[in-house]
Amino acid sequence: MRWETVILPPACHFSFNAPQLRALECSSPFDHSQFYAPNIFRLYINTDRYPMVSPTRRYIPFYKNIRHLHLRGAYVCALYSTITDFPRLETIAIDEIYLFDVPGSRSYSATVESMTLPLPSSRRLRQEFINMFSLLHLPIFRKLTLVGTPNKKQVDCLLSMLAVAPFRVPVVDFQTDAPLRKVCMNRIESLLSVVGEVTFCGNMLQIDECRNSQRTGKLRTRYSR
Repeated sequence: MRWETVILPPACHFSFNAPQLRALECSSPFDHSQFYAPNIFRLYINTDRYPMVSPTRRYIPFYKNIRHLHLRGAYVCALYSTITDFPRLETIAIDEIYLFDVPGSRSYSATVESMTLPLPSSRRLRQEFINMFSLLHLPIFRKLTLVGTPNKKQVDCLLSMLAVAPFRVPVVDFQTDAPLRKVCMNRIESLLSVVGEVTFCGNMLQIDECRNSQRTGKLRTRYSR
């Protein structure tokens, strides 16, 4: 087969030979154990039946080539094992992340450069994020992308996460559709004490004056690309 991208339906259990395949989307990590697809480097597991505990590599014969992994839902512990199990992984994105009562373990990757996670919504999840970052070691990490509009508690959580992380996070990017007037900008400014750059949807934010005016309730900011 000459396909470069394939999207599999749920409960698909057949094998095929696809040496040109580069990207695969499927509903479960157990769908493709019989594939011959040695050149896949991008995998999206879009299961909505249950969150992933771990996309265990024994079910993914091409795991050594995976560079970009996207999980629709996963437990916190999936991040630890994924970083360890995929030796060439460069980026990982998780749409929804869940609590799981399993203690984390130290995880190292010499290849992971970026991570996309939802902003932690609950107190327990925020604490799990802090614990998680204290156990990850990512020496060439470049960018943390967080999906959602940050509030004060979430920014405080980020400060704690970045403070305990044994690696540097040069850029934090927020992906949000909310107008900036709804963003806690004076708290965002505090992130600049631990990261080199804060961006919103990829646009660099340069804060000229980050204080609320009691009269207008506006913030003065300047943007540059």
